[in-house]
Amino acid sequence: MPEQKGDSKAENVRASGKNDRSTRTLCPRGGADAQGFSLSALDRLVSRVRPPWHPCGGFPSGTADAVLWRGRGSVYEVTKSTLGRGFRAGHHGIGNQADHAMKDNTMPEIVTASLLVIGDEILSGRTKDKNIGYIAEFLTAIGIDLREVRIVADDENAIVEALNALRIRYTYVFTTGGIGPTHDDITADSVAKAFGVAIDYDQRAVALLKERYAAMGTELNAARMRMTRVPQGAELVPNKVSAAPGFWIGNVIVMAGVPSIMQAMLDEVAPQLRTGAKMLSETVRADCREGDVGTELGEIAKAHPGVMIGSYPFIDEVRGPNTNIVVRGRDPARLAAAKAAIEDMLDKVRSSVAAQGS
Repeated sequence: MPEQKGDSKAENVRASGKNDRSTRTLCPRGGADAQGFSLSALDRLVSRVRPPWHPCGGFPSGTADAVLWRGRGSVYEVTKSTLGRGFRAGHHGIGNQADHAMKDNTMPEIVTASLLVIGDEILSGRTKDKNIGYIAEFLTAIGIDLREVRIVADDENAIVEALNALRIRYTYVFTTGGIGPTHDDITADSVAKAFGVAIDYDQRAVALLKERYAAMGTELNAARMRMTRVPQGAELVPNKVSAAPGFWIGNVIVMAGVPSIMQAMLDEVAPQLRTGAKMLSETVRADCREGDVGTELGEIAKAHPGVMIGSYPFIDEVRGPNTNIVVRGRDPARLAAAKAAIEDMLDKVRSSVAAQGS
């Protein structure tokens, strides 16, 4: 059985991490971690912000004011009316990272994510990434918007800088790569540094690898033991493919770069993720060139601000140059109205083009 590393450095998978329940930190309007405060102090030290700013992608409808804070990267939200009753964040699922799995009326409608791809081999072109498209499609299907993808080298400073920027901006940060058995697999160390916590051999992970390698008749040597090092406070994400886990700390979910392992880990964490309203999509075949409808599409987009409209040219083997128009949105009625406007516009454009050609 090959080791996690595969031909990329995309290694194992680990997930879920415990939040420090003794302290929380104020969620700043931007920047790195704020100084920690006790829960009682936090009750008195709240930071009030107004829509549309919110690292999670928006406020609940009808919320005039909201109070945000976070503990080890987790972003929490309560409405003004909730403050008098106290804040409840249930813990369930993988480890204690289920602050991000809250299913109550304080959850914003839009849940966002970013993806940090880590590895020199990706940037050099030696390994062709196969994870970005899969993760984007997977998250969209469950109601999470993937808003940003970054690719960084196996460089601690670059990883830490990217993580600290992304984890306060989005509900979740997923990472792939850099958690294998070799010297340049530094993702776990970099995550620990970003969170300001220690890293050590995790006895849960050690037990998993001991069992696996004993069954294989393979030595659990120093290199393989590197795959059991997990930041303090993190929880493990099970790896049903090759045992070596990923981990989840705060809102950062660290996974392997090997596609089969990453996909298995994503399946493990998915039930614990907060999800928002799913993005709906409709595709309309234009049967005309993109340039024939560009101006008209712009006018429809302005008239229908609740949806996103994109045009994608392609070559039809029979008709030649053609265009697909994709309409995306969360409100079925708005989506249907925009689609109807596009279809009406296309009828007129096609008639006009046909008249010019006759």
